[in-house]
Amino acid sequence: MTAPPDTVTAPPDSLAARRPSPVPRAAPPTPAPPKPVFVDLRGRRKWWVRAAGALLALACVALLTVTGLVLDDHPTTPTPAVSALPAPAGPAAPATARGARS
Repeated sequence: MTAPPDTVTAPPDSLAARRPSPVPRAAPPTPAPPKPVFVDLRGRRKWWVRAAGALLALACVALLTVTGLVLDDHPTTPTPAVSALPAPAGPAAPATARGARS
């Protein structure tokens, strides 16, 4: 058995002869479809989140109401229409008689 003249053959004890045949590599695995982070089939978490949101909104409305009442210019206690305090004492105006000329 002779090789054609244009090919090179290695003796059987060379490195090329001892190297194992290349193992075919497996194709890289295809990425799995992304899994959902959270699945709430019964809707319990949705109910809790909505309830917490409603309570937070109610607390905000209460806070704004109190803030508005504090900043309101109207007094919270009614003031009497006529003052209960006596008029301040001051110099009396001079009395002039009718018809008197000054």
